[in-house]
Amino acid sequence: MKRILTLLLASFLTATTFAADFNFGLTFSPNFNWFRVDEVTSENDGLRMGMSYGLLIDYNLGDNFAISSGFLHNLNGGKVAYTRHMEGDTSLPSFAVKDLYKVQHIELPISLKLKTNQIGYITYYGQFGVMSAFRVRARADRVSENTNFAENFENKDVRSPDDDVLIKGINFFNLSLHVGAGINYSLSGSTSLLAGIYYNNGFVNFVREKDSEENITQNRIGVRLGIMF
Repeated sequence: MKRILTLLLASFLTATTFAADFNFGLTFSPNFNWFRVDEVTSENDGLRMGMSYGLLIDYNLGDNFAISSGFLHNLNGGKVAYTRHMEGDTSLPSFAVKDLYKVQHIELPISLKLKTNQIGYITYYGQFGVMSAFRVRARADRVSENTNFAENFENKDVRSPDDDVLIKGINFFNLSLHVGAGINYSLSGSTSLLAGIYYNNGFVNFVREKDSEENITQNRIGVRLGIMF
């Protein structure tokens, strides 16, 4: 009987200690996305507003350090404007084409979070890491000033490798630098409100086209709102 009680007590203390090392939270984050385009005839065509939501997880390494991760669903995209020539012949007049990408990713961030001691009700934090993203859906609109351009379309699914449109689709995987800063406002015990800003700088070509040297990477700035437990 003593062994059972001892085992139960040890299990309870272990579970309590394990739980104390973790903070879980829910987040909603409006964001703004744009492309960095490394190609002479193409350029970013403005911001596209998006949003993400999901679960946040902090594994506390001490009072002032944590490994931060999560599981997020992000609705994002971007705009690209470029020029084309009739029938691909540069001797013929050029015309403008604009693509609007609408993409959904499942995101898995991981970063080192540095935290201050609590000052009043507020704890300040900064974090630095990477954001991995996996495409689950990609659609797009295309508009051309040339009304005879055969590839005009709206809300086109670009996931199929057989579609010779939108630079043959969107890459399945994306990786970005992820940095952020913000505050936690203590409500009671380990429960706190979260507010901060973050910035993602893309490393991976956003589009996939085997025969093109065009490189398009995605950048993002967003507001992180949430509650931690």
